[in-house]
Amino acid sequence: MFLIAALAIPLAGQKIAYVYCTSPDSRVPTIVYSGPPIFLPLGTLKCGEKVQVVGRRESWIGIASNDGEHYVPMTALSQQKDRFVPINIPLPPEPRLTDRRTGIAIPRITSNPDPEYTDAALKAGVHGSVIVKLTVGKDGSARDLKVLNGLGYGLDESSMKAVQSWKFELALKDGIPVDYAIAVELDFPPKRH
Repeated sequence: MFLIAALAIPLAGQKIAYVYCTSPDSRVPTIVYSGPPIFLPLGTLKCGEKVQVVGRRESWIGIASNDGEHYVPMTALSQQKDRFVPINIPLPPEPRLTDRRTGIAIPRITSNPDPEYTDAALKAGVHGSVIVKLTVGKDGSARDLKVLNGLGYGLDESSMKAVQSWKFELALKDGIPVDYAIAVELDFPPKRH
């Protein structure tokens, strides 16, 4: 339902790291990879080598060299040369999706407690999804809820109750909050995060 793009997060200033190997005697070089969406091996780095960190994509750290930007696994770099201290670089924020027809920044869910999996559904072994249509109001609340695809066994009501408690990042048109209709899918039994 949600699209997550892999974007690099730029770093303010320069950050230096060292290539980490499991032991100082290790002769196993760290492999350097090309960037997303496909990571291809490009070469190697020596243990203890000093590199400039330029960003992060998922669990990969971007490093700069004379021949461009390359990626190594996060566990291949350390803040200190003589012992492993992980590099702490936050993930980039998820980009806001925009409705191409209207130019509205689509609301995002910021809090979504799972619906209750009812005893009746559990006893009947019901699995599936309930789809709920709703309007995210200018205040970030859910209203005008309607089940588009239900499962019965009390799961439709449980879904409506759960979605009513969800919180959303506002839909924006030219920076101004607006109402926006969306549909959400709730899985039963609820998936664990």
